Amino acid sequence: MVDKIKITEISELMSIIDYDRNASDGIDITKLYVNSSKVLNWKCANGHTFQEKVSLMYRRKHKCFYCTGRQIW
Repeated sequence: MVDKIKITEISELMSIIDYDRNASDGIDITKLYVNSSKVLNWKCANGHTFQEKVSLMYRRKHKCFYCTGRQIW
């Protein structure tokens, strides 16, 4: 069941979370599930930063907005 999967269990999501920005916003990612509507800060391997809901990042297979062309520079 999707609602029982914690975000910390998905290594692909954990690898692109912007820990510093989320911590400064007071977000505790250890309490979030993959179906959460909470907006987090993300940072891909190429250094692009963006914001998106956890649930959408999970459903979209953890893709960066810039690398996939979904966000205009």
